[in-house]
Amino acid sequence: MSMGYAFVNVLLSLVVAVLLVVGVVLMARGRKEHGSGATLGLWGCVVLLFGLILGVVRSFTLPMIVEMVGTQSVSVVILIENVIQTAVTFTGTGLLIWAVIARRPPARDPRQPAWQSPHPQGPHPQGPHPQGPQPQSPHPQQQPGWQHPPQPPAGPSY
Repeated sequence: MSMGYAFVNVLLSLVVAVLLVVGVVLMARGRKEHGSGATLGLWGCVVLLFGLILGVVRSFTLPMIVEMVGTQSVSVVILIENVIQTAVTFTGTGLLIWAVIARRPPARDPRQPAWQSPHPQGPHPQGPHPQGPQPQSPHPQQQPGWQHPPQPPAGPSY
């Protein structure tokens, strides 16, 4: 009968482990889009996976621990293991909660090309021109690299 419980424990642990590994993969893939939230979620899944492995190892080693320390001292060992397991679960769950409420990068306008930033990054919080909009030059700014020779401005010819 004890062997059946051990099998069910391992089976349930494997299901949870698969869930956490899928979480790690999804968080790793979403780091670029979701920023620090995905990184925190990734670490939360890793910590919970570590706690799961710790719990499985504990369930298989408990009979050996009872033999080593005796039945009188086993309660102290189990208490220490429970404190460690609770701290790991608390940390992993806390990281997942933190990941949910973490600040995300601003959403990109789908009409805007992916290579353009949604907000200009400049030394001034108002943007590159803190005094207000500057008059536009009639000639577009040259891009680095090979260019066609500049064309004279179109205008009335006399």
